[in-house]
Amino acid sequence: MNLWEILDISPTTDKKIIKKAYAARSKIFHPEEKPEEFEQLYQAYQEALAYAKNAASQSAESVAKDSAPHETFQNQESLQQSENSPLQKDFQQQEDSPELLSYFASNQKKQQLLFASFLKYWEETQSPYKNPQVLAWWKDYLASEDFQDIRWNPMLLQFLTENIDRRFYYGGDEMKLLFWDAYGFQEYEEAEREYQGDLQKLWQCLYRAWEHQKKALLAAQQQLAYEKKQRFYKKLLVAGILFVCLLIPMDVLYKREGGRRYLIQYMTKQYPGTEFSNPQKTEKLTNGEIRYTFHAISHPELSITADVTYLEKDRSYKIRENYSPLLLEYYARQYGLTCGQTEYGNYRKELCGVLYYPDIEKADKFCETVIQMFQEHEELNHLTPVGICGEHFLFPHVFLQGGVYGFSFPDPQFYEPWTMNAVQLETQLLEAHKIYMFQYEPWNLTLQQYERWGPDYEKLCENWQEYEGSWYTIRHHRTGELLCQLYLPIYRYVNSYTRFGDYSLPNYVQKMTVGSAYYFLLDQGAKITIHEDGSGFSVKFHGNTGYWGDEPTVTFHDLDNWY
Repeated sequence: MNLWEILDISPTTDKKIIKKAYAARSKIFHPEEKPEEFEQLYQAYQEALAYAKNAASQSAESVAKDSAPHETFQNQESLQQSENSPLQKDFQQQEDSPELLSYFASNQKKQQLLFASFLKYWEETQSPYKNPQVLAWWKDYLASEDFQDIRWNPMLLQFLTENIDRRFYYGGDEMKLLFWDAYGFQEYEEAEREYQGDLQKLWQCLYRAWEHQKKALLAAQQQLAYEKKQRFYKKLLVAGILFVCLLIPMDVLYKREGGRRYLIQYMTKQYPGTEFSNPQKTEKLTNGEIRYTFHAISHPELSITADVTYLEKDRSYKIRENYSPLLLEYYARQYGLTCGQTEYGNYRKELCGVLYYPDIEKADKFCETVIQMFQEHEELNHLTPVGICGEHFLFPHVFLQGGVYGFSFPDPQFYEPWTMNAVQLETQLLEAHKIYMFQYEPWNLTLQQYERWGPDYEKLCENWQEYEGSWYTIRHHRTGELLCQLYLPIYRYVNSYTRFGDYSLPNYVQKMTVGSAYYFLLDQGAKITIHEDGSGFSVKFHGNTGYWGDEPTVTFHDLDNWY
């Protein structure tokens, strides 16, 4: 295949036709994708130019020796002068090795071919700053190994210094910035002193483009900030108008729909893994609460009620729902357990379930059943703490809450059975039962329980010696047998305040638990009659009669007639 077939044109001496054909074919045979075909195309292009020039000037021999068009290599004279310099002569004297001569010859030829390729790209890309694809191609090329090999070539530096500013005088900053990055130039002005000769001139040309870009970016940022501020003020104005116009209806909607959404989120968080139906509003209560009803998908037979209160001060919601006691009661029936409901917590009262044991003497079986139920049903592990109480207590709320105001048990009787075993639960229940009975229902203790628990309770009394009171030796009222030595605490709390001018003085009330009053009266020799149903006792002393046991505490002043 001859050169005209490669160029796909008829033989001609018109350089414009040759260049146009070469440009069209080079798009097909890209140097990186098809290097061998491109090399043939480039050789054919050079031979065609040489043919045209030979026909015009009859000097084909001089044209054939050149590897690129004459007008492209304007720096040949300077190159020849550098070859005749003393430094070059000294270097040539040291070139003794044939391998070294071959290396420099091949390297020089490679530099010439790469430089010729660069000139070809330069001539064929018109107005690259207007074509993003061309810019992208130049960016990849300038980062390629081919350009890096000739980046510091004196011919290339001279060519760029003479042509880049003239070629891209208007609107060519994008192209200049690509060369700026390719050479790794620094942006501060003192960097100019670090470069010499053509490299310094090239830095000066490209630095102006970098300055233009910096100013353009600054102007764009300022304009963007201004537009952003204007948009903000417009939005603020619109938001203010909407706020004034829609404040009341939005507040009503927020309270109504926000409460429903908050309830859904609350139930999802409180009972993970349980899916609920959509809450339906049923009524609005007198205290401002909105009542919703819904059910768990797994237990549609359990109708859940939730009262949602909107707190104006905190702009939040308070939820009071009964799913925990309902679910506990559902499973308790299956295990033969008695279940009820109560409130849990000091400030945020929550409904929770209560399990009742009928007989403390059989607490081991009760605890085993409770632990088994929680182990076999994983969804019970997400309930609120469960209260556990005696079934026939006179004051179950006192037992569950851990005592009365001013005198407390060690702990309230609310448990998380899914974290315990039967032995742990039984031990804690027995201790709490023992304290409660001695303090609030001692007349219902059996003689065997007195004898078995008395010494343990006597030790527990030592924890209360910080209260006002005294020790009493208690004997059974029928047998006269010594049962145990008890400490009867008399505690006091502020009942009211008396104001004197600018000062308020507290009025303290001294009290005893009803169990302590029972021991006190027994020690004083009062005649005590226990009610048959265990609900309390009657006292006759010095001709007076009193009834006790309907309240968990006794005012110490009320005992004046009995001592």
